[in-house]
Amino acid sequence: MTAQGLDNAEALKLVKPTIDIPAEYAAREAAGRGEYLDESDLYEDVRPALVELRRLGMRVVIAGNQTVRAGELLRALDLPADLVVTSGE
Repeated sequence: MTAQGLDNAEALKLVKPTIDIPAEYAAREAAGRGEYLDESDLYEDVRPALVELRRLGMRVVIAGNQTVRAGELLRALDLPADLVVTSGE
């Protein structure tokens, strides 16, 4: 999908051509199984490493091929970073 310039979620249509991807995401969220990140998702050395990078004067940017929601969840972790962005944003 990516090589074709399409959203990677389009791969789901290879399995189920009639899938309504936004509806499936909404149903997953409604079932309490939506996107979720908390402190337990981080390796224990993440915060100290980011702090040290900033102490050394480096700009710390966290970027990922993730959803808008993942960006919100990452920012809610209040990581010691100058910027957090995702491709969905």
